Amino acid sequence: SHLIRWVILLAAGILALSQLGVDTSVLLVLVGVLGLGLALSFSLLIALGGQDVARELAAGRYLKRVLRKGGTIEVEAISGTVVKLHPATIEIETTAEGRRHVPYSHLLGSGFAWSESPAAKD
Repeated sequence: SHLIRWVILLAAGILALSQLGVDTSVLLVLVGVLGLGLALSFSLLIALGGQDVARELAAGRYLKRVLRKGGTIEVEAISGTVVKLHPATIEIETTAEGRRHVPYSHLLGSGFAWSESPAAKD
């Protein structure tokens, strides 16, 4: 709400200066350049932040063809039964640590051992 208030005040100020006969073209160009810079900064921020999410979702789509609920998985020091396949993580029930969420990209990056239980087959 503060940003909207400042934008309205800036627009009102520019309109008031224009009504008084002051040339506001330079000011309008400056405001436009600042607005474009902010928009590009936010776009870059969103794009770079979404890169990790996209990597996890893509790895998940690939691994969901292989992994099934109820199977046994071992990745590094984590070993247990697959409880659920989430969009970006796999939920594993371990005997020592309880339930853990492991990112799919971690599985692809470090390697894993998978065995499907007979009950997990569809």
